[in-house]
Amino acid sequence: MRTGIDRPSRKRGMAMMLVIIMSVVILAMGLAMIGLSGDVLGAAVDTKTKIRARYAAESAISVAIADAVYQAGEIFGGGVSSSSRDVSLGGDKREADISSGNNLGQEVILQKRSPMNNLRGNKIPLKIEATGRAGSAKSRISASVALYQVPIYQFGVFYEGPLEITPGPDMFVMGRVHTNSSAYFRGAATLSFQGPVTVVGDIVQWKRSGGRILYQRKADSTINLYEPGLNGILTAMTAATQPPPIGGVSNARFAETKLVLPIGGGVPRSILGPRDEANDPSALKRQKFDWLVKNRSSADARFVFTGSETPPSWITGPKVFYDRRELRWVRFWDFDVAALAASANQDSIFYLDDLTSEMERIPTPVKKVLNAFRIVNASVLPRNMTIATGKPVYILGKFNSQDASGDTTKYKNAQIASDAVTVLSSQWMDWDLEHFKAGSVTAARSSMEQPFSNTSWISWTTSPASTTTQRNALIAAQSVSTTGNGMAADVRINAAMITGNKPSRASCLTIGNTESQYESCYEGGWHNTLRFLENWSGRTVTFKGSFVCMWAAQTPGLRVDPADKVIGGGHYSPPNRVWGYDTRFNDLNNMPPGSPFLATAILTNWLEKN
Repeated sequence: MRTGIDRPSRKRGMAMMLVIIMSVVILAMGLAMIGLSGDVLGAAVDTKTKIRARYAAESAISVAIADAVYQAGEIFGGGVSSSSRDVSLGGDKREADISSGNNLGQEVILQKRSPMNNLRGNKIPLKIEATGRAGSAKSRISASVALYQVPIYQFGVFYEGPLEITPGPDMFVMGRVHTNSSAYFRGAATLSFQGPVTVVGDIVQWKRSGGRILYQRKADSTINLYEPGLNGILTAMTAATQPPPIGGVSNARFAETKLVLPIGGGVPRSILGPRDEANDPSALKRQKFDWLVKNRSSADARFVFTGSETPPSWITGPKVFYDRRELRWVRFWDFDVAALAASANQDSIFYLDDLTSEMERIPTPVKKVLNAFRIVNASVLPRNMTIATGKPVYILGKFNSQDASGDTTKYKNAQIASDAVTVLSSQWMDWDLEHFKAGSVTAARSSMEQPFSNTSWISWTTSPASTTTQRNALIAAQSVSTTGNGMAADVRINAAMITGNKPSRASCLTIGNTESQYESCYEGGWHNTLRFLENWSGRTVTFKGSFVCMWAAQTPGLRVDPADKVIGGGHYSPPNRVWGYDTRFNDLNNMPPGSPFLATAILTNWLEKN
């Protein structure tokens, strides 16, 4: 028989069991939550690693595209070869393989907000397979890219540094305008732009009393011109004073993308220098003129004088004259295009240089002579051709102005590349080299060196025989007895030109300056980058082509000191300037041989594979 004493014991036992069971349940739940937290943390860590792997793959795509741009093939023909790139980024790995791409020919580039929009480029399609790894995570991306090689001569005016267009008379600037710096536009009379005008820095504008600046609302349209409200203070264009957009894009834009030559990080002027077999990067070799000659022309197409080389039959000299703009004697070689045409030479790209140095024979102060080249007898070219040198170039008379029948609508596709360029009339007179060496002709006493205000300053109009007689008389008398004459003929130049200039001092170009502050150190701007040394009053010099200025001229002896003002020095009287873009260059088939080119890559497709 059970007693009442057993019931409390039984209850205590059951309570104990409940406590134990609940403890086990709580412990199990705790362990489960700990496990779940570990899974969540593990998943978070795994997601982060996968994201890092994807970023690594994306960066590999970017590196591969940059590689493709810098190893782009030659401008006509040639593609991009297959390549592979492995890169470490912290502890992550990334790699990319580029399939080879062939040049598919020219195509219009559609990049609405790019200065290259609507330009033509040689299209090379590429396929890029990229893999990124971070820890145990891996990401694979496949991308399709359209790489374009874009000849730079599709711009009417292209500048690397500050672009100044501040003419006195009316000027209509045809074609695209771009600068990788800021632009400075002055309306002294009426300055009109066809556009588009794209500027990496600011567009600074001002006008004189009665002057105007006009922008076409849309390129190739002569209606709906936009005129900003301006005064005599250098003022930066803003969104409020920008030409109204058409289709969402204005025809004049500032703060734009910089456009650079894909030459491996070197300065643009390096394309003019002699080839360096050991140190020139492959990207530079594709655009350096001396390498283009080596790869595409004969040995006769290269004349680099170090003191003993025998020039080919179409190069004669050296000769001398005095350049009163530079205040230097010029020792130069003539590149005779007519003599070239009469020879058996069939080259299309020519590279010239003179590496010797010489001091003037005139004492106190003794100055370094400028080495240069001059192009003569070049009104008719035998074929499409390029003449390139790291020295200054002088053009004597017409260049590529017509064909052999005299038809001025039929001329060749030509390029002149130089450190600086000066146009001389066909009446320009040289000096006798032997008298120069003897020091018997001083700068102060020769006819071509008289200050422009001197009434005895002359432009020669007599025959070669007479000029020899007059020159000998001048040498003997050390004076000038005849009066000045104007040019006898207009000059026309049809060419793509890449050269240098002397920019104005930075202090001139400060926003907020007055007209007089700007004028105090103004150096002439774009329209004076073609230099003159004679009395061109009443004559017209026509330039039709594309004008690219990618460096400040820097040949030793040139007047490049910012404190040494050149414009306004009385060394010439200006011609009527008719500068125009040659629309033939809208077709890449009309580009001169060896034209420098830009490059851009457009991502056309993107697929993440895992």
